[in-house]
Parts: sequence; structure tokens; C-alpha cells
Amino acid sequence: MILSRRRQAAAPVPRTATDTGAARRVHHALLLLTIDCEDEGRDVPKVRAVTIDDAEVALHLVAADGQAPRPWRAAPGGTRWHLPVAGIGERGEDVDPAAAPYPLLAAVRPGMWANLAALPGPIALTGNRNAARKAVVAMARRLRDEPWNWSVRVGMAGFPPEATIESQ
Repeated sequence: MILSRRRQAAAPVPRTATDTGAARRVHHALLLLTIDCEDEGRDVPKVRAVTIDDAEVALHLVAADGQAPRPWRAAPGGTRWHLPVAGIGERGEDVDPAAAPYPLLAAVRPGMWANLAALPGPIALTGNRNAARKAVVAMARRLRDEPWNWSVRVGMAGFPPEATIESQ
């Protein structure tokens, strides 16, 4: 009997992995969320993370809320709200960037941002020290460069000078 090892097909890479416009679309969706919540006389929900794929933007809520403002829709259980990417439009163009509800969204992978303000404490990365340092520097640079964090200042302590994150 001959045994062989099959190579598994790679999982399809979402368009957001190579789409530099994903952050811009998320930014517009979040500005729209601010408008939609204001129109309904409510606060924006607290979120743990925001994701985007080819079809929709999803808010991953800290606490369940099944009453999403239109055109957002709540998933069963109310732990996520969804907005079709096609529904984003450009209505958010006229909104002051200071209205961005989650200025501490940090990219953790293509198409996913974690809300650092919603995390209960310090963030720790484990594993290879050099890889962890590189990941922290990359996250800090992306945090600095995202369109919704115009007022955020990024500071790093305990890193070598070459890891400095300069303001833009």
C-alpha cells in the first residue's frame, strides 16, 4: 500500500486581504452608524470588533442589542449588527471625522479591527519575542494610519528606536 499526503487546498483569501479600500468602507459605515443612531435618538453601541467581507460590514457588540437602527440589521441574539457593503454609499462624506464612534479600532488581520477601548485591560502577545515585537509595531502603525483615528496618539515604551511610530 502506498501512502501519500494530500495537500489541502488553501482557503480562499477574502478580497479584504488585498483591498486597501476596506478601511475606507468601514470608516464610511461607522460614520453612517453615527447618523443612523442619532436619527433614532440612541447612542452607538459598544463594540468589541468590526469586520468586513465582500458582502457586509459587521459590528460585534459588547452587549446584545436586537434593535439595530435602519438600515443596519441585528443578527439573531443581537450580538452582531450587519450592513450590506452596497448600502454604505457616500452619505458619510459630509460627517465630521470626529464623529467616528470607535477611534481605537486596531487592525488585527485583513478585514478585522478590534476596539481597543472595549478590551478589559492590557494586551499581551505571547510567543517568539521578535515576532511579537514586529506584530506590536505593525499594529501601532496601522492604528496610527486608519481613517477613523484622527485624534489618536500612539506611544510605545520599551521598544528600540527603530520601532518609533512618528505622527503623520
